[in-house]
Amino acid sequence: MIKKKSSIKHQLLGVYLVAVFLPVFVIGSYLIVNTRRLILEQDYARIESDNLRVRSIMVDVTTSIENVGNVFLLDQELQNIMNGSFDTPKEAYDVYRYYDSFKKYQDMHTEISRIELYLDTDVEYGNFKQVTDKIREAEWYQKAASTAQPLWMAGEYINSVGVVQTELKYIRKIPIIMTNRFAVLVIAINNNHLKSRINNNNVLYTDISVNQDHVFYSEISERVGMPMVASVDYDQTYYRYSGQTECDGNKVLMEVSTLIPIFSSDQIYIVTTDYDAIPHIQNITYICLSLIALSIIGPFFLILLFTTRFNKRILTLRHTMHKASIGDYKITEHIRGNDELTDAFMDMQKMIESITKMDQEIYSAKIKEEQFNSHQQRIKYEMLASQINPHFLYNTLETIRMKALSVGDREVSHAIKLLGKSMRHVLENSMKMVTLESELEYIKVYLEIQHIRFEDRICYQIEVSEDVDVKEYYILPLLLQPIVENGVSHGLETQTECGILTIRIFKEELYLVISVEDNGKGMSKEEVDCLVERMQKEELSTGKNIGLHNIYQRIKLFYGADYGVMIESEPGRGTKVMVRLPVNKVALIDLNESMYNR
Repeated sequence: MIKKKSSIKHQLLGVYLVAVFLPVFVIGSYLIVNTRRLILEQDYARIESDNLRVRSIMVDVTTSIENVGNVFLLDQELQNIMNGSFDTPKEAYDVYRYYDSFKKYQDMHTEISRIELYLDTDVEYGNFKQVTDKIREAEWYQKAASTAQPLWMAGEYINSVGVVQTELKYIRKIPIIMTNRFAVLVIAINNNHLKSRINNNNVLYTDISVNQDHVFYSEISERVGMPMVASVDYDQTYYRYSGQTECDGNKVLMEVSTLIPIFSSDQIYIVTTDYDAIPHIQNITYICLSLIALSIIGPFFLILLFTTRFNKRILTLRHTMHKASIGDYKITEHIRGNDELTDAFMDMQKMIESITKMDQEIYSAKIKEEQFNSHQQRIKYEMLASQINPHFLYNTLETIRMKALSVGDREVSHAIKLLGKSMRHVLENSMKMVTLESELEYIKVYLEIQHIRFEDRICYQIEVSEDVDVKEYYILPLLLQPIVENGVSHGLETQTECGILTIRIFKEELYLVISVEDNGKGMSKEEVDCLVERMQKEELSTGKNIGLHNIYQRIKLFYGADYGVMIESEPGRGTKVMVRLPVNKVALIDLNESMYNR
């Protein structure tokens, strides 16, 4: 089964999903949930604490009012006033005017806004109020008359400027001793006092109601006199609620608790509301979600941008490598950047340049090899044509040598033997590399023949440097004979005195130098320049100096452009021809195997 390839872009996106998206999403979700829970717990604790604070305030106020009520319940002077009979209204006014306990306690307790005592009398003055038919029919009065327990009720009254207000009232029946009559004490709670003690600086809002009455205190003025915002179970003696609820169309946190004042069965409900908690939590949630989204989306687009650019660079590299793999080395695309991918692309460019250069060198080498082979074939043809069947000549010479020996002419026999050895060397080594030793032996044979021809007019000497091993060094065949022949023919043939031909072989840096020097007539600089020019021409099939031309071209084709033939000469001082070959004999053996063993 073929496994489907996954692109680097998809792999990087997968790494982003595992390394960024999932951790940020999971950790962010946990942090949001945990943060919401902690803030909610903190807000619940805050409104619970504030509700408890308001309860404490109300306990303090109701207890204080209860104590004041008990004072008036047991006040003997007040009993005397309520039990007394007055002949005239003026007498009642005087008695009421001189009773100052109501004013004294009202001044002592800032939580009391006013104290009223309702009596069944015809006189009304100050804090003493007449029970009218309307009052007698009022609910609060009837409740007070029917029980000895103190009552807490919310009621409306018109203040001094004519504004209707709702306030909490302490209502208590005060029996008149020794009679069947009673009075009703009403102590009104000062809302300003409650506000100064309860006020939350608009952070938390408190509503207070009693029993099922409307709200008598609220930090939102519009709510005073309105029904409770909380859904209260009035059947429970101590109702309590803490949680989220709907209020005015908004979700709020709310704490509801119940207070039963001492010596009373009435229930005061205290409601603490936090309108900002839920929106605050929502805002924090939105901020956290935004940060998480930014933490996910931001890196996503960065990764996407990076992967797109990176994938484009990878595709460029892959496309270029594919072109190179099918032999198209023309690079038109480039990779920008300063990273390992750019280095890889540059290395590939260098590799392609090296391959291109190598191909060119191989192509040039092949061309040179073909040229060399062609040249070798042409030389062989020329040599064979000039020699007129060397095998036939060699056999004929051997026959003549034997005839000369049979008649006792040893000099002619020796000359024919030398000529045969020369012909055998040419025949056997014309198309393979030969050792330098073999080539020197052939040169000696050639010079021996010339010595027989010119007798003592020609002498020769061969000097080989100690660091040159002629047995191990291979050269092209028939490389030195044309040079020696030129030295003999053009340099020494016309000499009347002894001509000396010196062959020196030595190493010079990276070259093996073979120098052939004569003491003949020499040449002028113009003649040397003309000879070098003819030698270096690409094509030269006939004419003079064709031997030097062939040697020069063979060296260039086989060894390269760094090697060749140099000529030095002066008129009357002889001529020196130097052949420069590579000094590395191992490489030459390899070349021998590649060029000749076909």
